Amino acid sequence: MISLAGRHVLRCLPLLAGLLLIASGCGPKLGELHGKVTYQGKDVTVGTVSLRSDDGQTANGVINKDGTYVIEKVPVGKTMKVAVGTPRAEGKNERTGNSAPPAPKGGDKVPPGVPPEAMSSRDAAHGKGYTNLVVPEKFGDYDKSGLSVETKGGKQEFDIPLK
Repeated sequence: MISLAGRHVLRCLPLLAGLLLIASGCGPKLGELHGKVTYQGKDVTVGTVSLRSDDGQTANGVINKDGTYVIEKVPVGKTMKVAVGTPRAEGKNERTGNSAPPAPKGGDKVPPGVPPEAMSSRDAAHGKGYTNLVVPEKFGDYDKSGLSVETKGGKQEFDIPLK
């Protein structure tokens, strides 16, 4: 015969086992991916870096003014396809239908060696008056970018030099 205390312990065993699994790290493994995005050797200063695995898991991060990005909660142990998106110079985004901000009016200079059509307004509408490098649209498509990364865990550096 099992005592009252023994029965209580037996009822709690599934809960304790679940807590042990969570505490031991049996949940999904996540890491961080960080680095710098450049196009033709110049910093990309606005946009997004997006990751997608073959099984549909995704993670995204924003490109900062200095060209760096950080993506947290990246699934670990996967081959992730990479897409880099920047605002278009003019016209509408075919997928979203959103219009891009107007092109800058004077004062903004195109870096040497970069074609003018690769530049768009970054925050021109907000009065910040500097330009952003626009990467070719193929880099914004997971299947056309040709970019991928093997995610490992912890903090992983992954620079993205686009050409």
